[in-house]
Amino acid sequence: MKINCVFHYQALNTSPVGQGFGGYVGQCPVAEHASDCLVRLPLFNSMTDEQQSRVIEAVRAFRP
Repeated sequence: MKINCVFHYQALNTSPVGQGFGGYVGQCPVAEHASDCLVRLPLFNSMTDEQQSRVIEAVRAFRP
């Protein structure tokens, strides 16, 4: 079952702007770990019940 999910979050210390202010990889390990794990799932106001169910089932069935 293919569900589009995209990268969602970048720890500010690893972003180009953050690095411009002196941020560096390893500075915020919890935020960096979160950025490695988070994705954005489909969510929009015109999603049908069937589309919502597909996303929910895909999340429930996910095994890394």
